[in-house]
Amino acid sequence: MALQWEALSSRRAQFRQADLAAKARAQEAQSRSLEDQLTLEVRHARWNIENARSQVEVAQRARLQAEEQARVSRVAYQEGIRTAIELQGDEVALSDARYREPTAHLDLGLAWASLRLALGE
Repeated sequence: MALQWEALSSRRAQFRQADLAAKARAQEAQSRSLEDQLTLEVRHARWNIENARSQVEVAQRARLQAEEQARVSRVAYQEGIRTAIELQGDEVALSDARYREPTAHLDLGLAWASLRLALGE
């Protein structure tokens, strides 16, 4: 009877050890998955920052160009070379460019916030 008990006890220990090993492997896989997800989120956030920086530069250049075009258009209108409709079109383009620049800055701020969030800050 003692031998049966030892054999049964030994089997239970083997099953318990196998169960613990399987749980440990599952935990390691879950940990790797979380690390991979975090790495992906950080990469994505950094890409968004670079993209937003580019958009800020584009928006700034577009605003400067629109300001110059509107200035030239005003002078041309005063000289009778351009029509009021053409001047109005350039003024609308300037308003649009002035709207897009702060929007690009906002997008950049959101991209930075996304990175901080991904880093757990």
